[in-house]
Amino acid sequence: MRRCRRARFSAAFNLRDISRCCRIDVDCLCPPIIVPSNTQIVSLDERQENMAVPTRNISLTVEQDAFVERVVKAGEYQNASEAIRDALRVLQQKRREDALKLRALRQQIKAGLDELERGDFTEVAEAELDDYLERLTPRRGKGAH
Repeated sequence: MRRCRRARFSAAFNLRDISRCCRIDVDCLCPPIIVPSNTQIVSLDERQENMAVPTRNISLTVEQDAFVERVVKAGEYQNASEAIRDALRVLQQKRREDALKLRALRQQIKAGLDELERGDFTEVAEAELDDYLERLTPRRGKGAH
């Protein structure tokens, strides 16, 4: 059984029944879907062909190439371009998350510096530092939750 292609189609509205979403030679377990009549069904591949899609030549390590090949053969992606685009989306999301973490860290640093400027701090002698830090750390063990 091959992967269903339903997710690769888009449409606009006016009802019509589409009983198969896959190629003729492929059995699809998906139920029929209803889409608007007077609607042109366009595969994403066709839509991409009609748009100017930038292309790039990239170099991969042997391990990266093997990984891309594996996920495509496993049916997780239709082709290597899909796999690489998904990897780039993940990278973009990670960078957004990292930027938010960095912003929060900078806010905490600023708050700490502001407290220092106001004199809102406790001086601890070097000899007492370990004990002071120990008291700040929650204890694990008996009775701790």
